[in-house]
Amino acid sequence: MLKLHLQLSSQRKRLYQEAIRRLQHVCVCDEGSPDGRIVGPEDISGEHPIPCLVDQPEKIAEDHLMARVQDGLRIMPAHEWRFRPKILPMHAALLEEKLGKPGLLRLHQWFAPEDCLRQRMMGALDLARFFFGGLPVLHHSIQQSQSLLCHLQFSSGGMALLHVCQLPQGTEAYESIHLIGATGAVYGDDHHNTHLHFKPGHLAARMHHDDVVSGLSAMIAEFAAGVAERRSWSVSIMDTMRAAQQLKDIVDG
Repeated sequence: MLKLHLQLSSQRKRLYQEAIRRLQHVCVCDEGSPDGRIVGPEDISGEHPIPCLVDQPEKIAEDHLMARVQDGLRIMPAHEWRFRPKILPMHAALLEEKLGKPGLLRLHQWFAPEDCLRQRMMGALDLARFFFGGLPVLHHSIQQSQSLLCHLQFSSGGMALLHVCQLPQGTEAYESIHLIGATGAVYGDDHHNTHLHFKPGHLAARMHHDDVVSGLSAMIAEFAAGVAERRSWSVSIMDTMRAAQQLKDIVDG
């Protein structure tokens, strides 16, 4: 049983505790010597030389993140958007060549006003690179007080349209994602829990129901496997740094 110590805000801690309860080989460790730590963006430090999963890395300054890596701390950034139940089968279908060459990614996120436009877009930019496998060669952005739109073109000819928007207080959040390839397409949203995988002429599969805790469980499982197997993780600090630099180049540049 792999033991993890949680050093998080109360709200985030409850989510992670529920995510860990869904895993058979991982438990929360409040005393003794843990095998790894899960920390919030305000608690990252190089004082404890054990592997560390950093929650909400998009909220941490790049130089602070890199300093912790240079201190020798093994860090997996919590890019939880990559592990969402509707994202994992999309990426798997792409890798298994069920969709053909990716042509268009459309991602729309409408969220609560306390969230930050730039931090949301940083996750969207990382997802675009996750699907297309590289950085965009052309880009254009439009930013307003409560909305940010980015249009990316990749060397493969593929394009991504990413839109994040803050909603008025009390309005229901919403997210949709659509990936179209040469031979198939996948779609998911969290409004009517519609998650579909299309191939020419028929519906190939219904994708899994999406929820935040399931995504956290999948991410923690990857972190735990990397710790137990003493291997690198599928997402690295360099992925965080690239997304942050993309955000600067596209929005500020």
